[in-house]
Amino acid sequence: MLHVAVAEGYLDAAYLAARTTGFDAAWRLAAGWWPERAERVTGVSAADQREVVRLLAGAKRRYLLTARGVEQHAHGVDTVSAWINLTLALGMPGTPGSGFGTITGQGNGQGGREHGQKADQLPGYRRIDDPAARAHVAGVWGVPAGSLPGPGRSAVELLDALGQPGGPKALLVFGSNPVVSAPDARTVRSRLESLDLLVVADLFLSETAQLAELVLPVTSGRRRKAR
Repeated sequence: MLHVAVAEGYLDAAYLAARTTGFDAAWRLAAGWWPERAERVTGVSAADQREVVRLLAGAKRRYLLTARGVEQHAHGVDTVSAWINLTLALGMPGTPGSGFGTITGQGNGQGGREHGQKADQLPGYRRIDDPAARAHVAGVWGVPAGSLPGPGRSAVELLDALGQPGGPKALLVFGSNPVVSAPDARTVRSRLESLDLLVVADLFLSETAQLAELVLPVTSGRRRKAR
């Protein structure tokens, strides 16, 4: 679709010049992927690809959202980056009524990350190995900066370490299905099966729950209608 944006004259040249860098490098990659070639590989028709770009380029207000399915492939970073490149080429991010965003769907994951529930971050998306960020957060918390830990394993690294030497031997999973949602499903399944103990708390007997030694049922809240 970036090829379409270039070949059919939809680029926002002024936006690209003023607010982006590296477009030439992105185009060198996209130049070899005209819509008909992409159709043969992906099954998405060239006509649909052109129509999407036409609609995005022609609308006064346009917003492109990606969800977890785009992110959670082995090459999810590349796929999301490609969508971002397309929106930048069309001048969408940072313009009134337009932009790019991601939709999270797992247990308020975004809110948790904003509060620092990520192995390499402090609250507010601050890097945990940034001395200034460590000093600031330590000051807010009233603890010595040296007491804050260093970066830990990412989610993918943690899954890969399950049941391995030096890795966790037991895992408690709340409302998640990494056998389906995590990259490299075969490896994830193998790692979960190698644990000494897997406990899953979920509403459903998911693919991950089916591997567990113990499944804990949970309830789903339902808001009552006001009378």
